[in-house]
Amino acid sequence: MILLNILSAISLAFLIKELNGPFDIFINLRSKLLSNKHVGGFFYSLFDCYYCLTFHTSYIMSMVIYPLDSLNARLILATAFASAMCSLVVVSFIQKVGK
Repeated sequence: MILLNILSAISLAFLIKELNGPFDIFINLRSKLLSNKHVGGFFYSLFDCYYCLTFHTSYIMSMVIYPLDSLNARLILATAFASAMCSLVVVSFIQKVGK
């Protein structure tokens, strides 16, 4: 279950950051968020970094999957950090192969 959460967080981060989506849903959402004067800077920094984006998508997905109590809080954070680290490895590998 944790491995599935890690892989889905990486793919969701890629979907949010790179793809336009059907009917340009994600590109329109990105442009709306980035053009907002109150939160545009935060989302620009978030969309610029796979590590950050994967971390945030992972803990949000984990909070939906696992009930939030004191034991699962550690699991949620561990999954978020593991997802972020795996995305860092995957992106580094893709960048090395692409050169």
